[in-house]
Amino acid sequence: GWTSSDPRGDGSAFADSVSQGVFVLRKAPAVSKRVTARKSFFPLVPDETHEGMEARRDAYLRCWRDTDAHIESVLREANQDAFEKLTGFVRGGFERRQALVAANHGTLPQHAAQRIPVGLVLAGGVNSDDHEETFSKLTAHLRRVGCHTALLRSRDLKARGGGA
Repeated sequence: GWTSSDPRGDGSAFADSVSQGVFVLRKAPAVSKRVTARKSFFPLVPDETHEGMEARRDAYLRCWRDTDAHIESVLREANQDAFEKLTGFVRGGFERRQALVAANHGTLPQHAAQRIPVGLVLAGGVNSDDHEETFSKLTAHLRRVGCHTALLRSRDLKARGGGA
């Protein structure tokens, strides 16, 4: 259900809308395949048997799994080039900082120490669920190759007032 707890202790609303609420989803009890097929697949012809409906359901599930795997493969290939370019950017920034340290007798100059190398990725479209998945995969990719990452989402940042 929706919560309006106050973890800050300052009286400010923590969850002031349904989109900020906490929801608990429980897994539905397991239902036998036969019952599920009967409920979700109706006979296509008057004399189709329950076994026929189950076979059709099984074929549908196999096709959907294959299609989903193909989509994942296409997305992985599409992202790979961009992920490799971003990996090059991150590693290049690290190598430049290391070169500065080496050139300054083992010390990072103050002007470089006060800067954090940042990469900004702009994703087109309006489907934020796809963006969430893409950025999560990018973060995992960068971490796999040894890069330190921080993934900031707009919901993680407090909006600032215009005059503040």
